[in-house]
Amino acid sequence: MVLKVFAALAFLVRKVVEIGVALLFLILFTFPFGIYFIIRKLFIRKNVFVKESIYGKNASVKKVIYFNSTKYYLRNLPLFFYVLGGRLQLVGPSIKKTMPGKNAVKDSYIYSKKPGIFNLWFIWESSRIPGKNQKAADLEYLSKKNLFYDLLLIFKSIPAFFYYQESREFNPSINLLGVNFLNIDMAKAIDIIDKSISKKQKSSFFFMNPDCFNKIFKDDAYLRVLNGADYIFPDGIGMTIACKMIKKPLKENINGTDMFPHLCELAVKKDYSIYLLGAEPGIAEIVKETTQKEYPGIRIVGFRDGYFNRELETSQVISCINQLQSDILLVAFGAPAQEKWISQHKAEIKSYALLGVGGLFDFYSGKNKRAPTWMREIGLEWVYRIIQEPGRMWKRYLFGNPLFLYRVWKWKRKK
Repeated sequence: MVLKVFAALAFLVRKVVEIGVALLFLILFTFPFGIYFIIRKLFIRKNVFVKESIYGKNASVKKVIYFNSTKYYLRNLPLFFYVLGGRLQLVGPSIKKTMPGKNAVKDSYIYSKKPGIFNLWFIWESSRIPGKNQKAADLEYLSKKNLFYDLLLIFKSIPAFFYYQESREFNPSINLLGVNFLNIDMAKAIDIIDKSISKKQKSSFFFMNPDCFNKIFKDDAYLRVLNGADYIFPDGIGMTIACKMIKKPLKENINGTDMFPHLCELAVKKDYSIYLLGAEPGIAEIVKETTQKEYPGIRIVGFRDGYFNRELETSQVISCINQLQSDILLVAFGAPAQEKWISQHKAEIKSYALLGVGGLFDFYSGKNKRAPTWMREIGLEWVYRIIQEPGRMWKRYLFGNPLFLYRVWKWKRKK
């Protein structure tokens, strides 16, 4: 009886909060923008609403209306009416449009709940987290669902609105500030690396974040190296914002830290060997031990820290790498040193996939911790990096990121 009373109270509190928040959005946003769309209708004869069919609870088909706008945050404002009517939840699994000829599984766990205006998939999609999909987002939400988590998800949606990109047409590559990088997902990136190794085609793989772009303005040699690279991947929420500014949406944020598990899985599956080069003494060894525990059977054939004389000892290091016959070489010197080193010695190295991975070893050794998931979801990993290393990172992020976006804005105006 006590449990039933608490459950009933929890349900009541949830409904009161849900209705209260929905009313707040209706009063502050839906009604004022509704007036705007009505006035627009009078002047340019453009419809106020559009209708769509979506899957409701238990995969039942429901008709809903949206404002006739391409802007996500404007388009969805009428949906708060359906929260009051009980057709939608304020927070829930993602809203899915019905697909002709495709039947939803009626007994699916995901469809057992009403869809929500605020949902985890919107946040993941906005921040371009690699390797994530809509089903995984819905399942994760349902596994964590409670009043506190729902309120947190609403707050996380606020920064996500700044990153969200309406367009779903992705160019295969993007040119930004004179540097071309691939605009693909993580699965495709791993596939490219796999093909380079399997076909024995030596390739360099670099990652570009806002700090890297800032460095090309002071380092012409670095820019030449990047323009001669085989493949470049976009790294960081700053790249998502920059691509939105130039109206070329980014498909995924492909950073080395998120790529490493996929790379390890590939190495185990295809029996590819890996050599770890870089970071402080002892760090690469810890990465090797940790990785071998997590991925039994992986062949990490050697490691070496990055504290060697690159003018006098490079030949010896490369000779060791070649003797161990590594297929994948991970170089963690930091940008632009790692890119320059790979470019300069690519012809001598017999590995097939040469990756410049920056601070990857520091993360996987435990020296530096990655930001909590919720911070990565809303693009605030850089805040966590400042907290961890304020002396080294504050200038890079607090001044470097705005400078990068200013340079993108200025570059866009000239085009």
